[in-house]
Amino acid sequence: MRRILLSLALLIPFAAFALDYSDRSEDYFDAPFLRPEAAGISVLTNLEVIQGYPDGFFHPERTINRAEFLKIALLSRSDIMVIAGDADTCFPDVPRDAWFSRYVCLAKKRGVISGYPDGLFHPERLVNYAEALKILGILNTVTAEVPDGNEWYVQYREGAYAAGVGLPGLEGRMDMQLTRGQMARLAAAYRAFMEGELDEYRAIERSGFSGSMSSGRSSSLRSSSRSSVSSASSVSSTVGALPAFPAKSRFLILGERSEPIASASFFASREPMYIRGVTVVMEEEYESIESMFLIDAQGKEIGRLTPDVFDADDLTWKASFATEGAYFMDKDTENVLGIEVLLKGRNAGGVSEEMIQVDSFSLTVEGGFTQETYQSLPADIPYPQHQTAQAKITEVTNALKEQDALPLGNDQLVAGFAFRGEIIPQADLEITELEFEVTKPTGVQTTGWELGATDTTTRVACSMSSNTVSCTNIPEELGAIGSGSSRTLRLFADVSLTNGTQNPFLQISLNQPGSISANGAVRWTDGTGNFNWVELGQPVARGTRWE
Repeated sequence: MRRILLSLALLIPFAAFALDYSDRSEDYFDAPFLRPEAAGISVLTNLEVIQGYPDGFFHPERTINRAEFLKIALLSRSDIMVIAGDADTCFPDVPRDAWFSRYVCLAKKRGVISGYPDGLFHPERLVNYAEALKILGILNTVTAEVPDGNEWYVQYREGAYAAGVGLPGLEGRMDMQLTRGQMARLAAAYRAFMEGELDEYRAIERSGFSGSMSSGRSSSLRSSSRSSVSSASSVSSTVGALPAFPAKSRFLILGERSEPIASASFFASREPMYIRGVTVVMEEEYESIESMFLIDAQGKEIGRLTPDVFDADDLTWKASFATEGAYFMDKDTENVLGIEVLLKGRNAGGVSEEMIQVDSFSLTVEGGFTQETYQSLPADIPYPQHQTAQAKITEVTNALKEQDALPLGNDQLVAGFAFRGEIIPQADLEITELEFEVTKPTGVQTTGWELGATDTTTRVACSMSSNTVSCTNIPEELGAIGSGSSRTLRLFADVSLTNGTQNPFLQISLNQPGSISANGAVRWTDGTGNFNWVELGQPVARGTRWE
């Protein structure tokens, strides 16, 4: 029989002060957030665990790497103090002077982490749900006893959901890469659980904030701290955030600095090397690129590239660096470097739906022993293709219960999904087509498919072929997503059972995220370009399981 192992601290009353449940969403320029995310972000902001990015945004849709998550997990505990003296070279890829060293090394000392089989910590890797539950489970002693032979994460997953701190509806998504919004919800839930206030926290997730739960913190203080952020900081590299390596296909938003569009490993096998120059050749000439930057695995900007004036085809970007202060790569080390770009704005030459791809990426280096200058080439790997846009869909979630009774009869609500996006000023974000995957036994009959929304009576007819329901030509009234808000679409059908159907069930999913070259389940427009994919995992979202 399973037994939840909880910290002894739960037997001892905590301080009389409750967590501060005042709404801190307005501290961030990209508010409002989805209600559950707003709860987690506000709790952690009030605890001074998170502050957002230097540009004043929180970016709940972005993924989070292992170093960032570990820092937040440690700081979310009131009884753990992290000091500069905790920094050490506790893994080969965790240098003492890295901003995350103190958090990684303290966690290693406490037995929270042990690294990968290759002996490295890999701070740059994106944290998945299983890893997050393990880190928070060990820190808060929330695990479950499970039979031998289970996967390593099962004890942490079972403990989390038995205690009520897991992300609702995501028990089967252990390999899912966490977003910053999900991270905030998860860390806040564990902290509320340890304070004995999980019910209060979940109530805020469901129903929003109440003035009676506010600590009375002055909103003027929040406004002043928010307004003090320099607008120029959006162009500089994010402090404390590691780049997302390896680079993968992304939407490049006009007017913004991108995540890495290319990454490569350079090996200093013969001798130490100093970077004296970098050359990037693009597949084509692109209108939308304003600037280009070389960065390292810690997000440090090594230099800025400019177009090569001697390239008549305008494909080449270069930078040269003086010997003094040149970036150093020690002998026998692998150095992962990346290329980021700053996109021109909507009205400054940037265009939507432009395909951007790096063709080659090389360094000019000076040998530390020989003082010779030569070219350093990475492994010959293809670089991902990217697509410029004025908006993007950042999150799709089930808007109904995880599980419910199978509805029977005409015009039954069988699925609901909430869509959230990022939109630049004067642009649009509108869903134009959806393809739902239907999972059911043959005895469950479904016809009369229609798509609607929560705030309008307008509906459009959808067609079903095999196990796919297609909703095309979705009107703006249904598909438009406002800036900083979410849009909930609902799917209706006539549902019946044939005689003798055993164990009937029905589940609707948005499955394929698609890619630049392959259609996905969600298709949309930014008002100028049309896009057939979303930058999300698979499945994009699972709907309610009706039984």
